[in-house]
Amino acid sequence: MALHSGKMEALICWVNSLKVDEPVERFSQLQDLNILLKVVGVLSGNLEETTSVLQQNPEQRLNFLGSFLQKYCRPGSSAENLVQWQKILQGENLELEFSKVIVLLFYYSTMSSKNPKKSEDFDHKTQTELASILRFVLDNEESLCLDDKLINFLQRKARFPSSGDDASGSSDAMSPYMSHRRKTEVRFLELHRVASSSTMKSLPADAPSSPMIEVLHTPQFQMRRLKKQLSEVRECRDELEVELAQNHKHLAEKEAQISLLQQQIEHLRILRENQAELQEPKELEELREKNESLMMRLRDTLKQCQDMKTDKKQLERKNDQWAEENGELTYKVRDLSNRLAQLQEALYETTEEHERSLSNWQQKQNQLESELSGAVGEKKYLEEHDLILQGKISMLEDQLKKMGEREVQETGDCMGDILKLDDLKQEVAVHSTQCLSLKEQIRQLEEEKSIAEVEMEAQRSRFESEKAQLQEIVTNLQTSLSEITFQKERLDNEARAQQEHLMCQMTTLKLEISKIKSSLMHKDKELKDIHHKVEEERSEKNQLLENLKMLEESSKKDRQELIHQVEHLDSSLKVSEGNLVGITQQLESKTKEADYLREEQQKIICERDSSLSTLNEYKCKKKKK
Repeated sequence: MALHSGKMEALICWVNSLKVDEPVERFSQLQDLNILLKVVGVLSGNLEETTSVLQQNPEQRLNFLGSFLQKYCRPGSSAENLVQWQKILQGENLELEFSKVIVLLFYYSTMSSKNPKKSEDFDHKTQTELASILRFVLDNEESLCLDDKLINFLQRKARFPSSGDDASGSSDAMSPYMSHRRKTEVRFLELHRVASSSTMKSLPADAPSSPMIEVLHTPQFQMRRLKKQLSEVRECRDELEVELAQNHKHLAEKEAQISLLQQQIEHLRILRENQAELQEPKELEELREKNESLMMRLRDTLKQCQDMKTDKKQLERKNDQWAEENGELTYKVRDLSNRLAQLQEALYETTEEHERSLSNWQQKQNQLESELSGAVGEKKYLEEHDLILQGKISMLEDQLKKMGEREVQETGDCMGDILKLDDLKQEVAVHSTQCLSLKEQIRQLEEEKSIAEVEMEAQRSRFESEKAQLQEIVTNLQTSLSEITFQKERLDNEARAQQEHLMCQMTTLKLEISKIKSSLMHKDKELKDIHHKVEEERSEKNQLLENLKMLEESSKKDRQELIHQVEHLDSSLKVSEGNLVGITQQLESKTKEADYLREEQQKIICERDSSLSTLNEYKCKKKKK
């Protein structure tokens, strides 16, 4: 069965009246829960929390909305029995579930509202529907966990009695359940309309009736509101009592601390008096003696360190001298190495020149030997030829002798032989001159050979002497260089060893100095700690006294504030109880009037029943006639 359109429109109109967002026309627009959460923020006055909830997922929004309804709107029952949140998540029966939520929010808003005239802004139809919803919640607040009642109420048409209608007619027009309820109890709205003359007097005679104002002025609604206010006052009083108990507990703890601090101050005072009476403790004397012995050791160590510094300066001077000598020796070595290189170069050039001259001399010697061998061969040839010619000459002379004997006989033949002999003599003279020239050449060549050999020997001896001198110089330079390098290495090793020895001594001295300094610092620290403890004890005593004064002042102030708060709460509670007593008295008088009216109503009903029965009997008799 669909929900009643009038109730839906009234609930939507109430949501739109809060002006939290754009106007809503259908319940489906509330599915994202943004508008409902904004309504919760407006009603609770905590917009920041609802704004942070709007950024969460739908399930968390539903949890927040359910917790709010459980805490504020329906304290008598559980919210899960009325609103089915799972259906809202699944998108089922949104109109019904959102109607339940808005009904609870409307009830909370009406109960906590301090300006009831806001409801007069609605039209009469909307006020009638909202008044019927509010009356239903007031009548069924304790049994509102029964979901069927609220569903049936939201689905049927509202029958709210107006100012000019009869009470009996309105009660007969309700549902069977409500008619049965009307038989057993009287609605406070009717009581207000019948018996509340003071409220009616406050309204003008010609003013139009407002259903919401009538409901808000009923004793039932006022009683609910006062009960709610009293419950809030009780909760506030319980919280204040808890806070007061905690403050009493804190005060007891502070008093215990104060007593403890006083004991500590007394103990410190006694210790200070005892320390003033006693002399310096033995530990200070021992520390002073140790300090003096350490100072003596420190002076000795500083003296040794000073001696080591002077030794180090002397060694540095020696090292500088050795470095200067090393530089001079390196300069000499460099000079000797340069001279050695020059001499080696000159020796190389001399050997090359010697080799060149030796090769030239050998070539010249070979040439002279070849020329000499040629001249000797030619001489031998000429000697042989001369011998041959002499043999021929002797033969010719013999022939001439023979031919002289036969001159006469052979005159013509002798002339030819004579010519041959002259030719041979000329040839012999030529050969003899050639032989003489060859002998002269041989003699010259032998002289040149001897001269060249003498020059060669002299040059060789000169080269050998220069080579020996150069080799001697090179060996001397090499020996001096080796000696210089050996001395340099020895000096470097000695300097390195002395430096290492000095470094070891310096490190040992530094370690001893650091140990002495650390021990001195430790002793100084102990002395400072002792003095600091004394100063701390003094400052603690002063601080404890100041804290004690401050605690006493703060405890007095807190006690006075708590007393004022308790007195104020007691006065407000007495005023509320007085108001409650007055309201209960009024309620008792109203109940008495209601009992009287109920009796009158029963009489009227009995009369009506008797009149109806007589009327029915009359009708039956008339029909029979």
